Amino acid sequence: MCKAFLFTNEILDLKNGIFFFNTMKKKNVLMLTDWYPTKNNPIKGNFIKEQIEAIRELGYNCLIGYRNDDFHEVNPVYNKNYQFYECNYNKSKIPFWSVMKLFFSVWKMFKLVKKQHEIDLIHTHTFSVAFPASIISKIMGIKHIHTEHWSEILLKRLNKIDAFKYKFILKNAAMLLPVSKELKKSMDYYYKNH
Repeated sequence: MCKAFLFTNEILDLKNGIFFFNTMKKKNVLMLTDWYPTKNNPIKGNFIKEQIEAIRELGYNCLIGYRNDDFHEVNPVYNKNYQFYECNYNKSKIPFWSVMKLFFSVWKMFKLVKKQHEIDLIHTHTFSVAFPASIISKIMGIKHIHTEHWSEILLKRLNKIDAFKYKFILKNAAMLLPVSKELKKSMDYYYKNH
């Protein structure tokens, strides 16, 4: 079992796949994703929406940072219980610049949220936003949880750059939540071999 799966953090507990804090103060959780139901695709990222709803039902304030071209399609009536923050990002043809542009777009969105709310935890659901969130988490001293859903991890098809970024995520997250045992095995593989 890789170190990143061992959970020793004193302020978080894990119960039935949902995290909670040992305090009565309502906490703000910044949920970062690029999959979420939209008007034109109501099933896109439905599983992420359901997890966010479960966390909200436990009494947390979920702030959603959404990185995708269809941000304007996220239906505000359908999602009236949440505040959404857009993360604008245009991919570059040069991989290094794409990574940098993505980091700075997530950083800009994070700073906007931070001006309005105290952020107690960052929770990512997609690989693309998990890497910049890991860096921001280290800089700002905010715990980061990553829920892994992506089949490319399961199939072990990451290129060298993505494998490096993924190992950084695995080493720096306070908690990793794979959605299956097989996915956990693949996560262990990337932790140990890259």
